[in-house]
Amino acid sequence: MPLGADRLVVLLMARAGLRRGEACGLRRSDVHLLLDSRLLGCQVRRAHLHVVRRDNVNGAWAKSRRQRVVPLDFLVVQAFDAYELERMGVPGAGDGDFVLVNLFRGQVGAPLRPDAVGSLCARCRTGPGWKEQ
Repeated sequence: MPLGADRLVVLLMARAGLRRGEACGLRRSDVHLLLDSRLLGCQVRRAHLHVVRRDNVNGAWAKSRRQRVVPLDFLVVQAFDAYELERMGVPGAGDGDFVLVNLFRGQVGAPLRPDAVGSLCARCRTGPGWKEQ
């Protein structure tokens, strides 16, 4: 995963509280980064995303059957922006409704699988400052 995608995944999990399946199952239509999304038909104010349980081709799914709204802070919104800029620079990755897609490995533009997020978390855990117990 490129740096922008790594940062976005980590912030979605750490600051927004998403599980890896929820993050990998996000669609662009679930994410509202505007201060007022009423023009999009959403009555929730400020930046947020909707976690929706659905069957996804990448095997990702939300654990809860109940849809929920998750507020997003400035750091997460900034990470979305940086990731989208990175994604737009990769031919074939800009199409599709999934938020997180493969940019360099496997089929470019395919939805990111939850096991890729698990690998990212394992790499983070073994980085500087972490000790196995």
